[in-house]
Amino acid sequence: MISMPPGLGYHAVVVVTTLVIAWWVSVPFSYAESGVVVIFALVPLVLYWAIRLSVALIRDAPAVRHRHLGWLPLPVIVLGLCAAVDADLPFKTRFALSQASMEGYA
Repeated sequence: MISMPPGLGYHAVVVVTTLVIAWWVSVPFSYAESGVVVIFALVPLVLYWAIRLSVALIRDAPAVRHRHLGWLPLPVIVLGLCAAVDADLPFKTRFALSQASMEGYA
């Protein structure tokens, strides 16, 4: 069991957490709230993944190598979120989507 990658429920929680962080980063105010979500939600999810991967590698490395694609979603999602936040894509996307209604209001 421990040599298997995390399941669909775990990845769903990671995706929801990253979407919440992306939403908070897209609003035009401080990143403090998204920092709280990162510290109390995303960091424990990443630590759980890292500990589980480490234990799985120690106990049954060939099984982990056999199922390596199941271990990839978390790093891909987190690195994608970091790249999007660094490029300020959530804010730019929100602005682009609301630009027409803002011009209509003005």
